[in-house]
Amino acid sequence: MFSTLDLLVLTTIAYTDQFNFPLSSREVFRRLVSLTALRFLGVKRTTKRQLKIAPALITKTLTKLVKHGKLQLSGSWYGLSSKSTAIFQTRRQRHRHASTRLKEIEQLGQSLAQIPWVEAAAITGSAAMANAAETADLDILVITTSQRLWLTRILVLFLTIWFQKRGSAGWCFNLWLEPTELALPSQKQGIYEAYELWQCQWFFDRANWQKAWLEQNAWSRQFLPFMTSQSLHSVLRPTANHVKTTSQLDQLNGFCYWLQAKYRSWRYQEVWPLKHQVFFHDPQARSQIYRRWQRRLGELGISRPVVGPRLMIKSQVGKKSQTAWQLPPKIAALVKASHLAGQKIVLVTGVFDVLHGAHRNFLELAKAQGKVLLVGLESDVRVSQIKGQDRPINNQEIRLARLENWELADGVFILPEQFSLPLEHERVIAMIRPAILAVSSHTEHLEQKTRILQKYRGQVKVVFNQDPTTSTTQLLKTQK
Repeated sequence: MFSTLDLLVLTTIAYTDQFNFPLSSREVFRRLVSLTALRFLGVKRTTKRQLKIAPALITKTLTKLVKHGKLQLSGSWYGLSSKSTAIFQTRRQRHRHASTRLKEIEQLGQSLAQIPWVEAAAITGSAAMANAAETADLDILVITTSQRLWLTRILVLFLTIWFQKRGSAGWCFNLWLEPTELALPSQKQGIYEAYELWQCQWFFDRANWQKAWLEQNAWSRQFLPFMTSQSLHSVLRPTANHVKTTSQLDQLNGFCYWLQAKYRSWRYQEVWPLKHQVFFHDPQARSQIYRRWQRRLGELGISRPVVGPRLMIKSQVGKKSQTAWQLPPKIAALVKASHLAGQKIVLVTGVFDVLHGAHRNFLELAKAQGKVLLVGLESDVRVSQIKGQDRPINNQEIRLARLENWELADGVFILPEQFSLPLEHERVIAMIRPAILAVSSHTEHLEQKTRILQKYRGQVKVVFNQDPTTSTTQLLKTQK
């Protein structure tokens, strides 16, 4: 029987195990996940109270888990006993290679300092963990002056070409932020992002943006209470940058945005990114990491195959997950015909699990806003993420059929399982281009949705005042 501290330690080591990265006792303590993280992962703990944890207690727990055959020890590093001892040699090799790659930082930092709109930069990913393979890129986060992100990115791309750092083992600037958008969106506030956030090694910072970055993302503490921020010893701290803004440069930045977004849309079939916060990551990486993590926890016998909040634990999509989501043919044809006829499309998205009168009122009010009403239903996987492992009550096929029987909507379809991701969310909007996204008063993330709709000449409109006592969740509670 595992104690709660045993579970915390094993869960922490199981995360880095998928990267062949065993941990020292000190590293386990710093990276230790919280009780909230266990709930996020669906790990059943033995206590709900907060624990008093100290480094000495972690060392004692590690020793016990080695004795019971759950962990193996090599030198000062602990890894899962189910893995080959080669993981320890792998870490040594990657640590040496990462040290070599980090020697490029001085050259990179001095170059970025010549661009007046670069406010700060940090190393992220495997190099930040000192776990970089020979072919790994040097992943880099950049904070720019407001209204200069896309202009700066053009200059940085030329910089990487000049230093021949494009392609494999090059410089990969995959996270771009402006000062007003330092906080990660709620869809990205998970354990994976918390680790990435705290692993950042800042090597260039004009005005202590590292502190602002951490303050704006304080939510990460709920998952990683003992993590501390890092800076490279060679961190550059130039004087604060006072760059005058001009309308001409604003327009040039807007043109650079259009140019780059257009290219990525053609080259990678991507939807247009947000203007002030951009993530050039593989959208599947997050769910793949969580699935591997869950698999290791299952092998240790400390988790069950459930879906936790905002996290896909068990894949239910099979081979279909490998292909990009598309509108069903009938819906796509309806969208095309509606646009050709100049008919206003109204889009509604939601769970619609156990239908009730408030659902009907909401849809009737939405229908009145235009000519064609489309309803996007959250998939079963997404409903479990949002509502909990005991939901939905009715599967997506049943929910779809019941909505169609109401004959209020002109078309009903199932949304992609990654609909919480901004990229996937925007893809759906780009395919439909609704004139109105009709929402109720309790809808979250209205600002982000408004930005996306405005990009496609649509608007978000609150058409229904939600009574919290009539929600499906509340109705189910009263029936218990």
